[in-house]
This record gives sequence, structure tokens and C-alpha cells, in this order.
Amino acid sequence: MKYQKINKVTIDAIQIQRQNINEVMVFVGSEPLIADEHNKFIDEIESKGLYVQTLE
Repeated sequence: MKYQKINKVTIDAIQIQRQNINEVMVFVGSEPLIADEHNKFIDEIESKGLYVQTLE
């Protein structure tokens, strides 16, 4: 299936990886995580995935 986007939109993005999770938290406007929260959050993302809500 082909997909064509009619309106071109420029977005800022960051790739979520285990080693840059605090950078990701700052990117989305949250406080960096403490060590215990860091591992729990990463494990949850890896097991359940992550939903990103956009305007479109």
C-alpha cells in the first residue's frame, strides 16, 4: 500500500534508547528519572510499547 502525505510537516524527534532515556525525558518536557525509575520505565516500554499522540 502506498501512503502519500498531503501536507508536509517538519517535526523534532528523538530515538528512545536505554542509554538516552533522561535526554528523552527532557526532550518531552519532563524531569530526568532517578535510577530506579529509569530501569522500570525502560522495561515497561520494551514490554508494552509506547504510544505517541500527535495533532494529526
